[in-house]
Amino acid sequence: MTEAEEAAARWGGTLVRVLRLRENEVHELALPQGRAALRLHRVGYQTAQSIWSELWWCAALCDAGLPVPVPIAPPNGSYPIRLSTGRLASVVSWVDGEPIGEGGVPLPGTARDQAALYFSLGRLIGQVHRATDALVLPQDFTRPSWEREGLVGETPLWGRFWDHPSLCAADHAVLCAARSFLDERLAETASPIGLIHADLLRENVFVNDHSLTLID
Repeated sequence: MTEAEEAAARWGGTLVRVLRLRENEVHELALPQGRAALRLHRVGYQTAQSIWSELWWCAALCDAGLPVPVPIAPPNGSYPIRLSTGRLASVVSWVDGEPIGEGGVPLPGTARDQAALYFSLGRLIGQVHRATDALVLPQDFTRPSWEREGLVGETPLWGRFWDHPSLCAADHAVLCAARSFLDERLAETASPIGLIHADLLRENVFVNDHSLTLID
């Protein structure tokens, strides 16, 4: 039995197809109540508590009337679940529509169409921020912090990018200079810390008959 099959069985569902093989492995799942998306989370990247926090946030945004997937708990337990391999899995409600685009591929439509699309997206993100700022987070809520230390500190969340082994001396110098510049600017910034999407790729914004939904 594969990890996806084990997870599908835990939710009482059936695998339909593979949707994405990236940081998370995503499958379409058929549940008794309808279609859903099964996520097998990247091993070692997020803790169970961090994934739970993300799903709690999604549920709170849904309650506020915002277009994000609804987390679905397994019939006997809470999300996320830990599979026999140790990998974490979660399920969210299905989102109809298509991604607004794909990285590296020009957006379709005219410049006016694209401007209208991103105006709507900006308005939606503003609504998410306002709804989020009104929430009282649980004490055990935890998510990665994309502030100064997480971006350009000695141990940033995505690693010491300036020490990448493939860099030549000139590229290393450029990245060190960029890191120093950003560190100085961030040290001068005293913006409030709040929750953000942090991965607003085109593939994570779905459009369905001019309505936008945020995923991931």
